[in-house]
Amino acid sequence: MKRTFLTKKSLPQQYLAIKTVFPEANIKFGKRNMIISLTLQPTELSRKYQTEFILEKFGKCEVWVHGDLKKLDDPNFPHKYDIDKEKKRVRICLYHPIKDEWNTKLWLKDTLIPWAIEWLFFYELWLATGKWLGGGEHPTPQDSQEN
Repeated sequence: MKRTFLTKKSLPQQYLAIKTVFPEANIKFGKRNMIISLTLQPTELSRKYQTEFILEKFGKCEVWVHGDLKKLDDPNFPHKYDIDKEKKRVRICLYHPIKDEWNTKLWLKDTLIPWAIEWLFFYELWLATGKWLGGGEHPTPQDSQEN
């Protein structure tokens, strides 16, 4: 049986992998991070959402959804870390950081980007039903600091 050891993916490796699947992605490099801007649409009937993935060189990744999001003022807005009402954006919760469900050994194109699409799908269901049907654990303020 062949063993495969996962190794940390560099920012340039992530860039190339993302561009193969999402050629329309706008990707910029900073000194210690890479910012991926993507328009995502969870279903053909869904609206399009502007998303931003901020991947730090050392492993932290924040995922923001921007634009005219509905119910940003709702105190029960689900599965989020932060809401920035001034910039009309929300930092969404896609994994539990303490449980190491995502790390830099994994490809963004196979994990966080599809997870964000799934989050948007369940967000639209929440808008329609008032219930979060996506499962998962809701983050605590302490978890937010770990992410």
